Order: sequence, then C-alpha cells, then structure tokens
Amino acid sequence: MNGILGMTELLRATQLSPQQWRFTDAVYQSGEHLLSIINDILDFSKIEAGKLEIENIQFNLRQLVEDVGDLFAQPAEAAGVEMICSVPHDLPVALQGDPVRLRQIVTNLVSNAVKFTSQGMIVIRVRLLDEDPQQARLRFEVEDSGVGIPAEAQSRLFGAFVQADSSTTRHFGGTGLGLAITKRLVEIMGGEIGLVSRVGHGTLFWFELSLAKQNADARTVINIAERLNGLAVLVVDDNAINREILAHQLQGWSMHYSGAASGQEALQTLAQTSSPRFDLAILDLHMPGMDGFAVARAIRAEPRYAALPLVMLSSVSIGAKHPDRRAAAIDCYLTKPARQSDLYDAIATALSINAGMPQHSPSLAAANAAALGGRVLVAEDNPVNQAVASAMLESLGVTCSLAENGRVAIERLSRESFDLVLMDCQMPEMDGFAATREIRSRQQQGLLSTHLPIVALTANAVEGDRERCLAAGMDDYLSKPFTCERLRSTLLRWLPQGDAALAALPPEEHGEAEPSVAPIVINPRALDSIRHLPGANGALLVNKVIDAYLADAPARLAQIRAAADAGDAEALRKAAHGMKSSSANVGADALAALCKALEMIGRSSTVEGARPLLTSAEEELPRVLAALAELHAE
Repeated sequence: MNGILGMTELLRATQLSPQQWRFTDAVYQSGEHLLSIINDILDFSKIEAGKLEIENIQFNLRQLVEDVGDLFAQPAEAAGVEMICSVPHDLPVALQGDPVRLRQIVTNLVSNAVKFTSQGMIVIRVRLLDEDPQQARLRFEVEDSGVGIPAEAQSRLFGAFVQADSSTTRHFGGTGLGLAITKRLVEIMGGEIGLVSRVGHGTLFWFELSLAKQNADARTVINIAERLNGLAVLVVDDNAINREILAHQLQGWSMHYSGAASGQEALQTLAQTSSPRFDLAILDLHMPGMDGFAVARAIRAEPRYAALPLVMLSSVSIGAKHPDRRAAAIDCYLTKPARQSDLYDAIATALSINAGMPQHSPSLAAANAAALGGRVLVAEDNPVNQAVASAMLESLGVTCSLAENGRVAIERLSRESFDLVLMDCQMPEMDGFAATREIRSRQQQGLLSTHLPIVALTANAVEGDRERCLAAGMDDYLSKPFTCERLRSTLLRWLPQGDAALAALPPEEHGEAEPSVAPIVINPRALDSIRHLPGANGALLVNKVIDAYLADAPARLAQIRAAADAGDAEALRKAAHGMKSSSANVGADALAALCKALEMIGRSSTVEGARPLLTSAEEELPRVLAALAELHAE
C-alpha cells in the first residue's frame, strides 16, 4: 500500500490534464480507502469480540456523502451507470459521531451497488426521519438498478463470508465480509439495517441511525438570497431523479425551477413566452435523441436566448478540444455527481456573480465565536507561512509577533512577554529544536520567565517527529498545512484562558482532509481558506500571501538547485522542505508534491535522483507564478 500511495502521489506531481487529475485523484482516494478496509478486516476479530471503539467527533454529513459519491463516480461511469447523491439542503449536516465508520458503511453499500449494476443508476439518499435540538434520526439509502437478490438469499446476506450465490465470487471476487462488517458497525452505532430487492429490478439497502448534533448551528445557512433569490432556472435532464434533486436544491436557494425531460421539451418551453422568462439553463449532456450540446446550439440560435447563461452537467469531464464545445458556448461545465458547493459556484460563474460559496464549517464557526486573546510569537522563516499564521491568529483575536529564526525568537523572548510560541522546526541560523533547548536552558537558569508553552510547527508528518519535538522540550505539535480550527484547538490547550474555553470546544476531528481533485496549476481551495478567514480582509490577505510567494519562491528554488549541484543532501532537504510548505499554502499542489519528493531524497542522505524532479519543478514554477500573478490581478 505504501508503494501504491507513494507512486500515485508522484504521478500527481507530473503534468496532467484536468481529467487525468480527476482519475489519478480517484486512484489515490481508492488506495487510501483500501488501506482503511485492510485495517477494518484486521479489526474484524475486535468487532466479533465487542471490543471495537466508536469515536464521537464532529463531521459534515454532506461532505461525507459527496466524498463517497465522488469516489465511485468514475467506476460507475465506466460501467455505464450514473451516480446520483441526494442530501437535501435543509438536512442537519453538522453532526457528531464516527465519520470513519459511517463512511465505511456507505462505501461498502455503494461498492456493492457498483459491482452488481451494469446499466441505469445508483442513488445515495439521506432522509430526515425525526429530530430534536440534540439529535437527528436519519435514514441512509443506497439504491441500484442492478441484478437484484433472490428472496432465499436475502436472509443470510449479512453473514460473514457469505455471497448471494457461488457464482458471485467467480464473477466479482470479494471476501463476503463487507455486508457482515457493515451490519455489525450499524448495530454497534445503535442503528438497524435492511434491504428491499427483486431479481431483475435492483436493490435498495437502507440503514437508520441517530446522530448527535454539534453544539453549533446544526444547519449550514448560506445568505445568498440577494444573489439567487427569484432567478428562474430551466433544468433539462431526462433523468427524473436528477431533476428532482436539482429542483430541491435550487428551490432551497429561493430560485424558480422549471424542468424539461428532453431537449425538444426544453425548446418548446422556451418558445412558449414572447419575452425571456429564464435567467439560466442547466443542461445534461447525455440525453437520448437530442444531447446537451445540440440543445445548447439550438438555444444559441434563438435571438431571445442567445445570451442565456448555460451550465452543462456530465458524468465525465468534457475535454477542452471537444468538437462541440465552441459552437455550444457553454458558460460552465460541471461533472456529476455535483457537490452542493460546486453547483453553486457553477451557477455563480455562469451568472457572473461573485463565485465562491463558503465551505461552511459549523465547528469552525463555533470555534471562532469568541476571541482567544493572548500574545503569540511565531518563529518562522518562510514569509508565506508567516502571512498565513499571522492572519489565522489575528482572526482568532490573538496578538501576533514574528521572528524569522530561532535566534531572533530567543532575543525577543528575553525582552518581551508572550503567552505561547509557535516554533517552526526548520529555520536558518538556529532551528526550532536548538531554539527550544536554549529556551528551556535559560528558564532553568532563571534568565527567562516560568515555563512557556512551545508548539512545534512542521511540514513533516513521519513517525518519530512528534517524539523528537517533545524530546527537545516542546509541549505540542502542529503539522502544516493546518486549519484555523486545528490552530485554535491547539491554542486553547495552552493559552492562559484556554482551560475554561476548551470545555466548550467540540472534540477535534482527527485525520487529514480527504484529497480533492486539484486544478493543473493552482488549487483554489487553498487560497479560499485564506480568503474566508474570519475577521480578515480576504482579498487583501490573499494578495499579501501571493506577493510573499512571488518574491520568495524563485530564490528558494535556486537554493534547491544549488544544493543539488553541490551534492549537499542536507541543504537539499531543508530548501525543499521550505518550498514544499509555502507552495502548499498557495495551492501549488503539483509543485509542492515535487518539493516533497526532493525533500525525501535529501532525507535519505543523497542527491541521486533529484535532477529530474528539480527540472520538473523549474518547469512548473513559472506556471505557478503566472497563475498567482493573474489571481492577484483579479
């Protein structure tokens, strides 16, 4: 698994088309999921012994379900099956429970559906059964149009190592553990599971769970009424379920919905009024008789609707050189299953509205409800990381001061009072480890005040790093890139007023965010996370971060080149480490991955193999700088 995930990450560092990015990212996500499944199978004995522990942490239900839909969209499309996700806009999504186990349950059911469905569709639905201020009772459904399950096999389907019949293993493989694990997990979480199926008519698996709501507002409330309220939308899709889901979503944004089941019906609807009555049309690409491109061309040929904004939905990415793209003049393309936030952004782009639906995190909103206060010294040599840390701290109500290396940090501590130090581990002149040891030594000698909390900042995430930080005298550890929520959670543990505030903070969700499909040059989510920092001037802050990167990156890459030419593995490691961190902060994912690979080479005490990666990085940097300069100009 290390080889699969490692080589896939290197592949993502090469020049890929947007479609290739999507496919490669699906491989990476699938690898990570496979790793988790392997661990789950190894834990099967724990389940049987009743020793499996269920977590109770915060998660976003919509994101979890949409992640699973994304994971299986490509294999479903390859089988000629459409993947559909339905999470109503008014459903409580800020919940607490075990997202890893819940994701495993949904993933197992969807995986089965993909395996046994060769045409039609697979629908993932979540329904609200009941709720009160503390919890919500939800019903999850995974419905397919596959082969169905004989009645005599249904009663034993949830047993361990059981398949519907002996031919299943021959045709589809598998261990027969998936549904057994799924049933036990649902029961351990206090729920129930079942199915409805007819041979030749497909299968619907369902399970019901009660999940606690987060202390914050349990619903993602998005104030966009002034942007979309009252706008009329025509949805053209032959799939009635797709139309129903889009109608529910659009009406939730106070838009007026009209639907058409075919291109001809859409054109008739448009022709029925003497004046334009629609502000936007959403077209499905794959429809019988008249596909989405043909509908778009017909709309463009009608003078009244020649300028009508058009959004195209497709189960596969539409290549830039597709022969029908130019004539259709589509304003925005969207790959299904479309996330709620992506749908909003596509509509906003087509309507030339300020796009960027906030990626609301109720837990983050709760965390930022009150200012922390206190003074924090950030010891960090990377100007991009300085800008990000400063902005996050300011948004949390913390006074921030900067030191460009460990020696400067010690000098500032000798003459100023701080409540906490965020200490980068890799800095010139004096690194974070040496600086921490010196600070602790001076405290023992009475030259500095009593124990000062020091939190390590490092882009390394390998086994032993945390122990090394603690051995140097640091109190805690925060890996980069970190979120504002993780930073606040860490500060609450160590700032003077943190004990009282920590009691009100919901448990932190551990683990890294699910990988997402990245653009070729700049991943906009990185800059969006900076842009939407509470209390910050988003546009000004993003420009500040971009300016710092534009000024700093060429020199850092030159340091990497000099280290490689000199055969200095340690210098290569340090230079690549800094470049990796700053590139990740601005969303230059491909460049960050190249720098990570270079850092790993340096870590192995050699520079062998660095030159091809360095050449790729030198080719990638101008594209990154140009893209960032363009974003700055916007």
